[in-house]
Amino acid sequence: MLTRLHKAAQYKNTPLDFRAEAGRILAVDQSSLPVARPLSTTWQQFVRDPATAYTTTGDASQTDLPDDSVDLIVTDPPYVDNVHYSELADFFHAWLSAMRPYRGYPDMPSTRAVQEVQNAAPDGFQATAARVWRECRRVLKPGGCLLFSFHQSQTRGWCALMRSLSDAGFTVTTTRAVIAEVATSLAKTAAAEPNRIDVIVLCRDAAGTSAGAAPDLDQAAAQALSEIQGLRGAGLRVGPGDVRTAVRAAVLAAGTRQAAADWETLQTQADQRATAAVAEFSTT
Repeated sequence: MLTRLHKAAQYKNTPLDFRAEAGRILAVDQSSLPVARPLSTTWQQFVRDPATAYTTTGDASQTDLPDDSVDLIVTDPPYVDNVHYSELADFFHAWLSAMRPYRGYPDMPSTRAVQEVQNAAPDGFQATAARVWRECRRVLKPGGCLLFSFHQSQTRGWCALMRSLSDAGFTVTTTRAVIAEVATSLAKTAAAEPNRIDVIVLCRDAAGTSAGAAPDLDQAAAQALSEIQGLRGAGLRVGPGDVRTAVRAAVLAAGTRQAAADWETLQTQADQRATAAVAEFSTT
């Protein structure tokens, strides 16, 4: 752990960037400024001193950011019903609450909160996630984007996510399968169908997105399958579980582009197309 912290401190002072050159990827330094500046803990403080970095913690569904003030939101929502981060955080919170590592460290018995997005029930996840997405939509400038990655192997989990975005007034314009986490995770490799990919989800305000024609679910599924085949062609280890995830995400994303989506039917259609895509993937 100390070695990792030391490396993080080194990167903070001398950031490395990657550059493609003559078919090789090179790590270069001195191309970016050091990651260091004073902190502001409120929006008003940041406005008075824009040379600071505004950093805060709290309920993401209630911020002090003004309307239409943010160009891009990049986030990483929790799993629906797996890896409860607040429960894990309580282990180190028990030590930190006694140490008081900085002024204003939270004085509370647990890091858990009733408004946290993490929820064992998909319906609960959908409701709490929608609260956060509504706040994101409020602070985004016209034409701004919401971007995040999501890892989920269950259709109901993807449906809860896409419904929460739709409930908040967002349209998913793009999904893209990527290898974004450690592929050697025991939980992933031990599964019957290991799911190694994350899906990058790009969203825009539905009010500012042109309606267009009804989404073609077959085309969405074919595009998702093509992405997984492309990862395999690049030498990455992917399989049926990855195909199912990518296709489910792409098909259910189409629900955010429908005026009154039938989510139960979409779940069935997502599973049907995922099964067909796995069969095609396995024979090519």
